[in-house]
Amino acid sequence: MYKIGRVTAAVFVISLVAVLFIYIKHAYEAVDKAVAMSLAVFLPLGYFCGKRFDTLLRLSQRDDLTGAYNRGFIQRVFPRLVRRSQRLRKQTARVLC
Repeated sequence: MYKIGRVTAAVFVISLVAVLFIYIKHAYEAVDKAVAMSLAVFLPLGYFCGKRFDTLLRLSQRDDLTGAYNRGFIQRVFPRLVRRSQRLRKQTARVLC
């Protein structure tokens, strides 16, 4: 399962809350309530947006029916696999249908 979207969203939310915390601390004195409210709103929102991103990433790389990788994924990954096989001095087999 992909987790890059959720991790990116969590990092974004934490940095956003940190910026809000700094701004609110200098502008107002009600820091605790504002930080708690922003975390309560933005953290689940970021998580679900990241989860949706992970789903879209998975759907863009694999076929729904068979679960096989699609042509675009193979075109992106194949040169890396060839370089790796050359570096490790291993043979590769290619089967295209």
